[in-house]
Amino acid sequence: MLGHTRQNLAGRRHAALLHASLGSVPAGVCVTDRRGLFVDANPQYCRLCGYERHELIGRHYSIVTPAVQPGTHERVFDRGEVLPAYWRVVRKDGAELIARALLAPFDDENGRRLKITTLLDIGERDSIDNERRVAHDRLVQNGKMAALGELVTGVAHELNTPIGVALTAASHLIGEVEALKRELADGSLTRDHMVRGLTVAEAALSLVMSSVQRAGRLVEAFKQVAATHTEDGLHAVPLRQVLEGLLEARRMRHPGVHVVLDVLETCRPVTYAETLRRVLGNLLDNVFDHAFAPSGDAGTLRVESAETAESTVISIADDGVGIPPASLGKVFDPFFTSARGAGKTGLGLHIAYNLVTAVLGGDIVLDSRPGLGSRVTLTIPKVHVGVAP
Repeated sequence: MLGHTRQNLAGRRHAALLHASLGSVPAGVCVTDRRGLFVDANPQYCRLCGYERHELIGRHYSIVTPAVQPGTHERVFDRGEVLPAYWRVVRKDGAELIARALLAPFDDENGRRLKITTLLDIGERDSIDNERRVAHDRLVQNGKMAALGELVTGVAHELNTPIGVALTAASHLIGEVEALKRELADGSLTRDHMVRGLTVAEAALSLVMSSVQRAGRLVEAFKQVAATHTEDGLHAVPLRQVLEGLLEARRMRHPGVHVVLDVLETCRPVTYAETLRRVLGNLLDNVFDHAFAPSGDAGTLRVESAETAESTVISIADDGVGIPPASLGKVFDPFFTSARGAGKTGLGLHIAYNLVTAVLGGDIVLDSRPGLGSRVTLTIPKVHVGVAP
């Protein structure tokens, strides 16, 4: 008698523990016995089918899922199989929905086999997934709009200076011409005034021309910012020869920089030659313009290449001033520069990044430590397959 009482107490404790566990599961879960009668159901299951828990206990599962495939019940109880399924669920109010189900065997403390069924409303899941997609798309769109805003602001800022200078010079030129016309009309124009007027006009026109040319170069640079294609053809590029040509002119401007070129003559990636040349030129300009200038052009630049079965890897490393950690994550952003006062636009690395990833089909990484220098690693396909995008 005492043993039977202890067994009943243990069974009740087990049932209470099972019920508490089911309540913490976010999906709809029910427990049925071998006869198909409900033993328990969590609040999520009750909400899904529209019944209260006490309305389900002791009743057959067919009141909720009337079209269970024949043999499913036996496969779980007799063979111990775990089965996925899709079921038509009939709610208490007669409404129907499609749910994804997972059936699994479970033995209680007395060795009695039970079946645990988990239900997930597909419509609810799709709604959640759709909300997530909408939220993700909104974040992406916000990011694009923010990037576009920064780009437009940068373009406006860079163009404002040469256009403003050109307008000022043109305005001054117009004023000088009007003065000469008045003097000519009233007969007071002298040779000295004419020479002075022409000298001012020449200076103003020269300023207008240089400003417009700078604006034109900026526009060309802006066009490269969004480069996703090239008119260039695929060629086996003699990498060492290309680098020697790029380095020659730059070494003349920076004679204090010691250059080490470790690139084999046999390194010839099949890629878009002019695009690769432009990328390497931008990367080298960045080194000579930023790495050594503060220290009087003294330092070492090492350019190396390596090849794998599928890729060509080009490394450009210097022992210059390095990049502060706060700036390292921005170096590929458009218009980011530490030398705007020297006329730099901050587009070189951004253009290089776009060309490498969008045209050459490669990757580019920059590592740096302040005071120890920087290293740019460019990885491109050894043989570019297909047509330029």
